[in-house]
Amino acid sequence: DFFYGEMRRLLRQPLVLDLGSGQPGFYVRALLQWGLTAYGLDGHPDTAAANVPGYSREFMKRWDVTRKVVWSCNFFWGAQSEDFATPNLHDEVMKPAMQRCCQDPFCEGVQGDGSPVTTLDIGKLPLGWLHKADDLWQLAIQASDWVLALGTGAHIRTREAQEQFLDNIRTLGRQGAILSWQAPAEAGEMSTEEAASWLRKDGFVVDMEASRRARLFAGAHMELGHSHSNQLLVL
Repeated sequence: DFFYGEMRRLLRQPLVLDLGSGQPGFYVRALLQWGLTAYGLDGHPDTAAANVPGYSREFMKRWDVTRKVVWSCNFFWGAQSEDFATPNLHDEVMKPAMQRCCQDPFCEGVQGDGSPVTTLDIGKLPLGWLHKADDLWQLAIQASDWVLALGTGAHIRTREAQEQFLDNIRTLGRQGAILSWQAPAEAGEMSTEEAASWLRKDGFVVDMEASRRARLFAGAHMELGHSHSNQLLVL
């Protein structure tokens, strides 16, 4: 019920990004089935290739979560008819229009006169307009509210990579993060408290009540002896 509470607080659906979602993307699939907006990033080579009933591959993407998460803005011409001439992408109207669209994660493209295209416009437009490539993932990367990072830290084996992973969480989680972090398996790796302290540097604060509720929920849905629920934090 946490995310439904966020829906009431934000007056819209929260966008959830599962960082280190695993190749099958079980949490992403569960959130989608609950009617929420969710995406998953994972470094597994087969990410988004799973053939699971009810599973939507478009919401999963292969991405090394221990490298800085960035998004590159590119356009392609979507005309299917010779009636539409490709616009000059460098003229005084189109170039600034494309720059504005690149800065707006909710912009899906640019019409020939430089006006932006959104989801509500698409059904009313002719075929000739510039589509923003991979716009779904700009939305996930630049407009996510909450980041899930459940158990991913246990698979990251250097402190430098762990720090970049946590930096990605700080960048992506505009409202906060739900994090589980196991104790270090090798010398030099971060502990749970060090991971939380790293996030607190930029203003993240542990919500003890939300963390307690999340641990109760996780404990009811995880196998006996599973360690994630004991180190689950909501920040």
